[in-house]
Amino acid sequence: MENKNLASGKPQLIRRRCLRSHHAGSKCELCIHVCEKDALFLLNGAVAFHPLKCTGCGACINICPTEALISSDPSSDLVPGIVKSRAEEGAISFACSLTKTRKGANIPCLQQLDVTVYLNAAAEGAKEIKLLNGGCKTCPRYNEHESVFKEHDESQGIFDKTDKAQIVLKEKEPEVNLGRRMLFGRAFQDTAEIAKTGEQTFDKEGFKDEPWKRVPEKRKRELNFLSKNQDAPKEVMETLHSVRPYIDEKRCTACTLCVSACPTGSLKVKKEGEEFVFTDLVRDCIGCGLCTEVCYVNAIKLVPENDVAKVLSDEPIFLLKKKQSDDLFNSTLESKTREIFKGFPVYKT
Repeated sequence: MENKNLASGKPQLIRRRCLRSHHAGSKCELCIHVCEKDALFLLNGAVAFHPLKCTGCGACINICPTEALISSDPSSDLVPGIVKSRAEEGAISFACSLTKTRKGANIPCLQQLDVTVYLNAAAEGAKEIKLLNGGCKTCPRYNEHESVFKEHDESQGIFDKTDKAQIVLKEKEPEVNLGRRMLFGRAFQDTAEIAKTGEQTFDKEGFKDEPWKRVPEKRKRELNFLSKNQDAPKEVMETLHSVRPYIDEKRCTACTLCVSACPTGSLKVKKEGEEFVFTDLVRDCIGCGLCTEVCYVNAIKLVPENDVAKVLSDEPIFLLKKKQSDDLFNSTLESKTREIFKGFPVYKT
């Protein structure tokens, strides 16, 4: 019998979460670069989707820092609840849709799960985490850039340093024959849907009331793990790419653009007299880099933050206190002009 999940798991975009929606200065192309089938591309500066090229591997879902891309398969929504209930039993299984097993959390493809899912399972009590697959390297969905093997190695590296859990990759006999049957089945379903509706829906609706500034669930899972491993060594923090913003006082004009662009609200500013005070709540910083991309004077950069206590703290750290530049508009105009005509001399008259 044909597996109904063969054509499932394709991404949908919650556009208000996308960094490119937060500011036109965003240069984020993580999902586009990770897609080996060129199913994602830029159209007028926004992310667009070619459904017939997509295999549903989920690598783009895995890599998106703001969770703007989610799976179209409803089974993926059940994963958090399953982790919560099964992890307490000491063991949990994640299985791709091509395996015969129906135990644990079943999702279209294991590649859509990022490291924080496994870390959260360990934080909730799992001592053994099984990744059941139907033969990843022979599957048309296999993505070398964000393969389950990469996530396995990163997770196990963290577990080895925290003595937390064991993660096991296990290959099981696939439920269906792969190869052409899967590819043609997927293409037929996509073509039929497009013929029926005129297009395949990429934008996910129903999130218009969601807060504009939001801390992704993957960051919360990461924090949950760290809260139960507060003695985690520096190597673990480096693997998690823990960072925070740093502002160069000499370059900064106190325009506050970085604060308005920050998608999680970790960067904050308040006015004290004639000066602006910039702070950052490190626990909410996801290292997306949007603040660095929108700064027209290159005054802000991301630096490593390997102090677990600072990452978990509810108290923001002080970054800068400065009066806003009196020549803010002119300096902005000059900077933008130089950027547009990069490589050519620009003179003031």
